[in-house]
Amino acid sequence: MYRRMIAFELQRMRKAADITQQEAAEKLGCSRVRINHFESMRNLPRSADVEVLLPYYGAAERVEEFRDVIAMLKDVPHASDLARLAEVPRGFDIYLGLEQGAHSIRSYEAMIFPGLLQTPEYAGALMRGHDDDLPEEEAHRRTELRLARQQVLARQGTPLELTTVIDESVLRRRIGDARIMREQFDHLLEMSARNNITVRILGADVGVHPALHGPFTLMDFAIPGDPGVVYLEDRLGGRYYEDADEIDEYIGVMEHLLARSLEESESRRLLRQAREELIR
Repeated sequence: MYRRMIAFELQRMRKAADITQQEAAEKLGCSRVRINHFESMRNLPRSADVEVLLPYYGAAERVEEFRDVIAMLKDVPHASDLARLAEVPRGFDIYLGLEQGAHSIRSYEAMIFPGLLQTPEYAGALMRGHDDDLPEEEAHRRTELRLARQQVLARQGTPLELTTVIDESVLRRRIGDARIMREQFDHLLEMSARNNITVRILGADVGVHPALHGPFTLMDFAIPGDPGVVYLEDRLGGRYYEDADEIDEYIGVMEHLLARSLEESESRRLLRQAREELIR
């Protein structure tokens, strides 16, 4: 959230002041590429950078605010730090940064349980089944990456608000053995009791609905004027939608799914029922 805010605001203020990236670079005594990296969320500026840039942009009163945020972010995992844990699909390193900074995430899952709510063994079985040739060491690294991402749900101050709609078919899809699935159900039930996590099941009897094209993720950021991001992923990589009209389309789909999915209490009842069926 805050990395995106800094990037978004630095670009907005520079343009409002009618200053080019090249002019900002000359003022800071650096290359234009470095200014672009600040505005694209690739690199975080230093306190000394904003002490020069913000007065130049006519926003000297915000220097202290930016200094405080930059100091805080030194302890927050960055996308590049997470991506180094394992190989990631093309474009997913951007997703990692967005996920860590999001204020809220709403998702529809049609095939598997959400990555942010997976147990280590469920995630490991999923990684190995997804690629038969995946070396064990890499499978372990990818599992560690998935677990590292989950820390955002317990983030200090403002934990991520997660709302996920899971297709009922996911409950019947065996990933690993019965023990792994039971532990996954237990974990999901435990996590769904948290105030910042909402799990809803889309029943099999719903039939045709507007998300039959597949899973998607909506990310919102606590930044005035920022419409958010929609993320879609396939086997070869991911793609993003940031246009307001495109995002509105997916917001409408999510609202439709929430309206037709089971309430939280009924969703937990169905999760417990599916778990018990594994024991029989």
